[in-house]
Amino acid sequence: MYKMIDLEKIFTKALEEVRPDKLLKEVELPKEKFHIFGVGKASIEMAEAIIKRAEVYNVNLISNSEREDFEVLKGDHPIPAENSISSTKALLKKMKDVKGRYLFLLSGGASAMFELPEDGISLKDLQKSYKLLLSNPLSIDEVNCVRKAISKVKGGKTLNFLKAEGEVLVLSDVFGDDFSVVGSGPLFAKECDNPKEILQRFRIFEKFPDSVKKVLEGKKVESFQNPKHTLIGGNRIFLNALSKIGKAEGLETEICGVDFKGEAREIGKFIVSIAKAKLEKVSKPTLLIFGGESSVTVRGKGIGGRNHEIGLSALIELRESSGITILASGTDGKDGTSSATGVLLNSESYKFAKLLHLNLHNYLNWNDSGTLFQLIGGSIFTKSGTNVMDTILILLEP
Repeated sequence: MYKMIDLEKIFTKALEEVRPDKLLKEVELPKEKFHIFGVGKASIEMAEAIIKRAEVYNVNLISNSEREDFEVLKGDHPIPAENSISSTKALLKKMKDVKGRYLFLLSGGASAMFELPEDGISLKDLQKSYKLLLSNPLSIDEVNCVRKAISKVKGGKTLNFLKAEGEVLVLSDVFGDDFSVVGSGPLFAKECDNPKEILQRFRIFEKFPDSVKKVLEGKKVESFQNPKHTLIGGNRIFLNALSKIGKAEGLETEICGVDFKGEAREIGKFIVSIAKAKLEKVSKPTLLIFGGESSVTVRGKGIGGRNHEIGLSALIELRESSGITILASGTDGKDGTSSATGVLLNSESYKFAKLLHLNLHNYLNWNDSGTLFQLIGGSIFTKSGTNVMDTILILLEP
C-alpha cells in the first residue's frame, strides 16, 4: 500500500537523524584518556561513536544486545531478572575500582537493565513490584519515583560506588529530558514525590510485597553532588526531523504535540477525532506529528505494546473513514511484548478486519493488539539503535 510505505519511509529516515553516531558528532569529549561505562538500549551505539573519536582505557556496558570488540553485560527489559542484578553488581565493581576520568553513557531501558534492590527486597518481590508499576497507568515520572526508593543504584545512589570524576552523556526517552528521570537517574539525585503516596493515589500500595512496603515506609532522601550531565538528543529533535523530512516529501507538516501521555486506548480515540477535524480543513496532503509516551492498564494476557494499543483503538474509531493513515511507533525497535516497532493503519485495515469477522473490541479488551495486527497486517519492524520516546504520525490526504 503506497501510503503506508511512504509514511514508514519518513519515520525511518527521521530515526537516522537521532542515531547516537550522528548526535555525538558535535559533542566535546575529554582530551585525556578515559573509561567508558554505560547502561541502556542505545549505549552500544553511543560507545561505538565515541571510540572512533577518542582514546579510551576500556568500555563496560549493560545493554540488551551484544558486541564483539568490547564487553557488554546482559540486562533484562522491561522487568529486571538475574541478568540485570548480576550485571549491575559486575559493573559496580568495575566502577568502584576505576581511577582516572570516566564517561557514563545513559539511555532508555536503563531502569530495568541496571538494578540492585535495597536490602530485604528479593528479586521475586522486585519483579512483582515492576509488574505492578508497568501494568497500571502511572506516568514514567511516577514509576521512576517508586523505583528510586527501592533501589541501591537509582536516584543518584550509583555515586556511592563511584569515586572517580567524570560526566554523563544522556540520550533522553522522557518528558522534558529530565536527567533525574532517564534511567531513574543513576547518577543524578533529585527529590520527587512521596512514592508511598503515589501508590496510594492509584490504590495499589497494598498490592506490593511487604518487603517493598517496609522500604517505602522508611524512605530516606540521600544527597549527592551530581556530576555534569549533557543531553545529546531527545524527542523534540526527532519530531523536528520528522517535520523536515515530511516537507522534503512534499507534505505540509504540523507538530501538534510534544508530550502526549495517558491511556493508550484514549489517545487512539483522541488522535482520530483530531485527524477527522483537520481533514475537513486541509487542502493539501498534510502530516500531523505527535511525540510522547502512553501507558497501558493491562487487563488481558495478549501480545502487544502501547503503540499497538493506540493503533487498535484508533482503528476502531477510524472505521471506514478514508484519507487518513496513522503510524504509531516507539523509537527503540520494540513495542511491549510484540516483536514489532509499531503499527501502520488506515481504513483498508478496518475493512480487512471486518472481512475476517474479527471483533476489534475483544482484542482491545484482551490487550492483544499485537495479535490483531499480525492477522490483518500493519505491524512495522524497524531496526533501531536509539531511544527517544514514541511518535504518532497522521497523514491526511484530502
